[in-house]
Amino acid sequence: MGQFFLLLWKDWILLRRNKLWTTIELILPCLLLAPFSYILVKYSDTSYSRAVDHDPFTLTGRLQDAPMLLPIGNNCKKNAVLAYTSKGSANKDIAKELMSKVQDRFNNSIEIKNLPDEDKLLETLRKDMPRLGTFCPFNLYVGGVVFETVDVAKKKLKYRILFGKFKGDTWNMRETHTHLYGEWMRPSFNRRSYIESGYLSFQHAIETSFISLMHAGFVDFPIILRELPEPKFYINHVLLFFSWLPSIWQFVALLLTIHIAREISAENLVLKPYLSAMGLSTFVYYAAHIFVGLLKFLVVFSVGVIPLAIIIPFVSPAVLLIFVFLFGIASIVFGALVGSMFSNSNTATQAIMIFTVAGTVVGSKMQPPPENIIGRALFCLNMNGAFSLAIESMKEYIQREMVLDMFSIFNESTIRFSMGCTLLMLIFDIFWMAALTLLVDRIRASGFSLMTMIKTRMKSRKESSSSSSPESDNTVTDWCEVDEARDAAKADIIVNDLVKIYSTGETAVNGLSLRAVQGQVSILLGHNGAGKSTTFSSIAGIIKPTYGSIKICDYDVSEDAKMTKKFIGLCPQTNPLYDQLTVGEHLYLVHGLKGANREEFQEEMQRLLKDVNLDFKEKEKSKNLSGGMKRKLCVCMALIGDSKVILLDEPSAGMDPGARQDVQKLVEKEKANRTVLLTTHYMDEAERLGDWVFVMSHGKLAASGTTQYLKQKFGTGYLLTVVMHHNGDKKRMAELLTSVCQHFVKGAERGEMHGLQVEIILPESQKSSFVTLFKALEAIQEKKFDSVTLATVPSELKEQLARLVMTCFGLSLNSLEQVFIIIGEKYEKALENKMGNNSKQNNYKLLLDSQGREPEKSGAIKVFAQILAILRKKNLYMIRNPFQFLAQIIISLVMLFLISAFLADSDEEKYFSPSDLEPAKALMRFDDSSFPNQIKHFESLVTKYPGFDIRRYNMNKLLSSIVQETIGVVPPIVFGMTVSGNGVEVLYNGRYHHVLPSLVTMVNLARFSGQSSSEAHIQSGVTLFNKPADKDEIPMADFLLLPIVVFVFATFTSTFAVFMVEERECQFAHQQWLTGISPITFYSGSLLFDALCYAFICLIFGFVFHSINWMTSHLGL
Repeated sequence: MGQFFLLLWKDWILLRRNKLWTTIELILPCLLLAPFSYILVKYSDTSYSRAVDHDPFTLTGRLQDAPMLLPIGNNCKKNAVLAYTSKGSANKDIAKELMSKVQDRFNNSIEIKNLPDEDKLLETLRKDMPRLGTFCPFNLYVGGVVFETVDVAKKKLKYRILFGKFKGDTWNMRETHTHLYGEWMRPSFNRRSYIESGYLSFQHAIETSFISLMHAGFVDFPIILRELPEPKFYINHVLLFFSWLPSIWQFVALLLTIHIAREISAENLVLKPYLSAMGLSTFVYYAAHIFVGLLKFLVVFSVGVIPLAIIIPFVSPAVLLIFVFLFGIASIVFGALVGSMFSNSNTATQAIMIFTVAGTVVGSKMQPPPENIIGRALFCLNMNGAFSLAIESMKEYIQREMVLDMFSIFNESTIRFSMGCTLLMLIFDIFWMAALTLLVDRIRASGFSLMTMIKTRMKSRKESSSSSSPESDNTVTDWCEVDEARDAAKADIIVNDLVKIYSTGETAVNGLSLRAVQGQVSILLGHNGAGKSTTFSSIAGIIKPTYGSIKICDYDVSEDAKMTKKFIGLCPQTNPLYDQLTVGEHLYLVHGLKGANREEFQEEMQRLLKDVNLDFKEKEKSKNLSGGMKRKLCVCMALIGDSKVILLDEPSAGMDPGARQDVQKLVEKEKANRTVLLTTHYMDEAERLGDWVFVMSHGKLAASGTTQYLKQKFGTGYLLTVVMHHNGDKKRMAELLTSVCQHFVKGAERGEMHGLQVEIILPESQKSSFVTLFKALEAIQEKKFDSVTLATVPSELKEQLARLVMTCFGLSLNSLEQVFIIIGEKYEKALENKMGNNSKQNNYKLLLDSQGREPEKSGAIKVFAQILAILRKKNLYMIRNPFQFLAQIIISLVMLFLISAFLADSDEEKYFSPSDLEPAKALMRFDDSSFPNQIKHFESLVTKYPGFDIRRYNMNKLLSSIVQETIGVVPPIVFGMTVSGNGVEVLYNGRYHHVLPSLVTMVNLARFSGQSSSEAHIQSGVTLFNKPADKDEIPMADFLLLPIVVFVFATFTSTFAVFMVEERECQFAHQQWLTGISPITFYSGSLLFDALCYAFICLIFGFVFHSINWMTSHLGL
């Protein structure tokens, strides 16, 4: 808990100092929600809608239906043709006879025409569809019929009626019902679908004709249909807000989600690994971020939720507040999940936007019906889906005028997906996203990848098949000093056969073994890329080794990570600093994470800051510090808290000499009771601090020992430095100097020459000859050529000594820097000898040969070569930055397909069945004396479906009273029968889109079974087809796609400028200008590559447009 509250303290400071994000996260959302809260409180009045009774209408399946049928009514004044075709097992002769009966029912006012197949039928009907804007919805053909099965003997009929789709039709093929509860703003064209289109008349005519074929004595009479009355519904303006609630709350939550994702992703690269190495629990890290995000969420949503909770009717404030609380947690955890996946805040922001948009679209287009419990449970795995379902449940309870509290949230859970189930799924979403966040973090920390796994297994197989041990396999040289006293001393860092393979397949460390002893400063040297930082990260527990073991104070890093982190103080290469925290606050944070004694903090902090001359900056924010001061702070952060193991990765990088000296003194002072492992590229620093030196090369240990041992082992001897006079031939004087030195000291060699300074390497074994050499050089410097010392010099050389004019000379021992270079060269040669190849030399020779074969290009050939080089450069950039290129393509295509999902207007087909209406209540309103036989058969048919619940009422109970009493019943009344002065009336719920076709079929089957004492199977369906676009018409999809296409292509082409900007920013463009390339050539090559990419994208989008029939009127396809 101490770490948790420490992080909360840190986040509170950052929240106060990051005023911009605080404004965006807290103030702006509050300003957005405040007006809605005010409107809700002021206009939260209630009323009741007006009850509505509906008149019955008679369905005859004959010409008498014409007044209510638009296609064959008096308005069009046209002769109608009804086409049909038979397919599959349909008997063509019976189908012909059946359609002849249909024609007779309409007194030949409709012509029946047989077409060979369904394709021809659809083609004919499409061509016949009238232009948009005409009053009559057909030219010649009123529709079509496709018979799938027509079998009189087996009493089976299956068919579809085909109609064209027009703007304003409300078929709602993908929905079962709408607005089951509450006031319903009924569209004026609501009845057009099945009534005015003629579907019910044709359906009744076809089914009655088929029944008459099965039973010659069948008595046909009309069906009286009446829509159930609309009761008085409770009206509250809060419901209007509920329609906007998902969009507003999701937008506000999106701001908070983006911020937490940006924070975590920005910390993933440096700060998170560092805090983890300091002992911070991963769980505590994410818990603190989530907790702070949730607090901000609650602050914002209290503005919009508390007023709503006070005035919202029928919904308990506890239910609303718990729901908002859970949604807030889910949103913040989702932000943490996305943040854990990326190390770049901009990428995390883009991912949040993509996931949110995709989740919202999926939530709006794929929402299962309430009765599909499993489907809704899966749908709720998307937290936005769960949010929308919870809002829908609360809104429904208000409309049903039923109380929704903590005791009723699970009501009706057996028949539909309840509010309680939604809340449980929201809790489950929180847990699965939190678990996935921790899993992603663990995978990132371990560096797991398929390539790593493959290479690790290959290494294991190789070692298991080898007779030698892994240590011997990794040994290339034997250049390690043996110190028995050091070997017996306590080692707080023990690395054994360490191997680290990154996800790219690169082997950064390959079999490293070392011991760092307490009380010493151990120096780890190595060239850039040798694996030093990877070794440090492995020792600190930031990354998981692929192979090998590491022990810190006798605890294994992999098995006892929590214990080992208590001993470690780390100063990584990159400064792990928060811009808005001060120097003292950083030290307090790290001190607290290590669990050190708080009472000693102030004294320890002052001592460390004073030792590095940083005490005057205690209250300064880290962003205002210089680079050297930041490194000093990082060193103090590594040392504070009395850490036993100190890891310093290039601690003095970027420091001035005085600052370096301060840090060196501090390390010398602090090493007494600690184990210090340090990397540096300053050899003088390594010589001054290093009690023991490890030299790495190619991920392996090349040599180790004291500086004296390494100098003796790899040093070439002494270094004689001579400064020549500026007058004279320097090259000739250097040759004379070398000859003189070789005369007096055997084995002397010419070293490097820097201006007037010449270096001569003298073997250590010839130290006895140095005095004579120095006397000879002094005589030459003083021009005493007759000196006794020069008597042994050959006459030919002696005659030229007058040309050797020296200013001064001096002698020094070889430096550690030279030793380091020599070790690297020798180790590389030894490694190549072991591998049995000289690949580098061969590659270099091939490079020189290839450069020497071709003469320098000129003219048009040179320009062509430069353009090819530009194309290759941009191609390599695209290949090595695939996300930048592919992301734009994927995002663009996703946007287009999402739009197409909203604008989809393809042919639709649906077969009707009474089971589609389940679960439902059936209303039977009769007195015993008025209970006709056909009603018995209808009721018998209804009881065959387990989802139908029959409710019986007598005639004394008015229909309006019945529907008012059952206003909130689940499931609602969907259909029924009653007796009126006109006879038996079939009742239906107008809010169910497809109830009428199913009811007509059920009534016809009930009549048939009542008259023939047998059963039949009849199933009707509908096919809705589109009208092909005219050449002079712009389809609505194309019209809406135009601005989107412009935006998509503008977004994609904007990436072309990114490369140019990056080139200028890193000065690489300037380097290319220095080669002499013409600006015309330079920009022509870039534009050519961009044009090729653009053409490729155009081809992709053109293929998509053509395959989905978009923009055909513009593309001429």
